[in-house]
Amino acid sequence: MLFVWKPHGWPEGQKPDLTRCRASVAADRIGHYQCSRKVVFEEKFEGKLYGWCKQHRPSAVKAREQAQRVKWRAEWEADKRRGKRFDARARVATIAIRHFRQEASFDELEAAVLKYEALENDGGMDV
Repeated sequence: MLFVWKPHGWPEGQKPDLTRCRASVAADRIGHYQCSRKVVFEEKFEGKLYGWCKQHRPSAVKAREQAQRVKWRAEWEADKRRGKRFDARARVATIAIRHFRQEASFDELEAAVLKYEALENDGGMDV
């Protein structure tokens, strides 16, 4: 997220340095200060033209945020798929323990459960 640094009247007479990037950077403890890098690009932000360094240039910030969102979305989708796979395996194991012989291999149990679920979904079986 990008903010333009604006002085708040303290200390008296403080004005933004127009030779430096206009991004507002968080201080170590409390408050914000103007970025110390030199202006490399001039670009509009919220309808006004400001000078920006390479890191805080609004189009670069937007591109980085978009790339991060795409990466997170892919990770979330992978987590969902892993969860569904885990749920399916747990369902197979639960049904196997309840209805089938417990010494069978997982593949045998999975095939039996699929047949069982097909019967259940067709209404041929009441569980």
